[in-house]
Amino acid sequence: MAGSSTKAVYAAIAANSILTVTKFAGFVISGSASMLSEAIHSASDASNQCLLALGIHRSKKAPSEEHPYGHGRERYVWALISAVGIFFLGCGLSLYHGVQGILHPHEPSHLGMAFGILVFAAILEGLTLWVAVREIKKMADAEGMTFKEYIKSGSDPIAVAVLLEDGAAELGVILAACCLGMAYTTGDARWDALGSIIVGLILGAVAIFLILRSSEMLIGKSVSPQVRERMERVLRESPIVDATADARGTVQGADDIRFKVEVDFNGKGLAERYLANLKISEPERVQGWVELLGSEETLKQFLGEYTEELMSHLGAEVDELERKIRLAVPKAVHIDIEADAGENSGSS
Repeated sequence: MAGSSTKAVYAAIAANSILTVTKFAGFVISGSASMLSEAIHSASDASNQCLLALGIHRSKKAPSEEHPYGHGRERYVWALISAVGIFFLGCGLSLYHGVQGILHPHEPSHLGMAFGILVFAAILEGLTLWVAVREIKKMADAEGMTFKEYIKSGSDPIAVAVLLEDGAAELGVILAACCLGMAYTTGDARWDALGSIIVGLILGAVAIFLILRSSEMLIGKSVSPQVRERMERVLRESPIVDATADARGTVQGADDIRFKVEVDFNGKGLAERYLANLKISEPERVQGWVELLGSEETLKQFLGEYTEELMSHLGAEVDELERKIRLAVPKAVHIDIEADAGENSGSS
């Protein structure tokens, strides 16, 4: 579902690029502190969303010897850089300009044009916000999560970043218009500067939330309980699995999950499936075994007991291999050893 975040990011880049030019023009004409704050906000959003687009592009690079699990987490690196940019550029500059406006008030002019630009910005920001909401709903549904749950712990913080930036932008436009209106009504230009400060605080809160979310994903966040339950259910419903233990799923990227689990296989069930498949592919071979052992029931019993003991022995051997690997490399805390299916095996 990475394409969903891509669509939201590029829609936001286009909208914020247009709004940056429009709002800066409005500031030059009106001299409004709130308008300048909004222009800085849009410029910051556009540049940060370009970083998000870069992160999406780089996260799609194929796995290599140096990065065997791919580059999925690289999007979290750029999401973190983007969030830091929001904090220092968007929040910092807006607060600075707002404080300067309080200390040195400057009465805005051409308020009709300024309000017109803010209305245009509200419409355009609303459209990009709608795109982001729609795409996050799709991703939340795909992971079996609610909209709110996905924002708090979904696998793609880039889509969440776009949503929050667009939401903050829409709220900022409304607050800027209100503060500009108060400045006009009361004749006190400090209302206009207050709008800049409020927008800066909103951006700061958004940035801190995104920094925490991106850091959490970089460290290695577990998959949602719903996703893990779906994966474990497949194992529980299998006739060849008796039990599972120590199941762990971690998010490698927006479309990449790593799943580790210890499985107790049912040897008799495995033997029955093996025999059923062999009857189709090599019936003569099965018939030879039946003639050798006297009956098909005897063959099933022999294969079941043999496979059960083989599975137990294989499990003990895997445990011993893990122990020896940890002795050789103490830092190897998590070890995933898979059984190779021979000629029919594929890459994992």
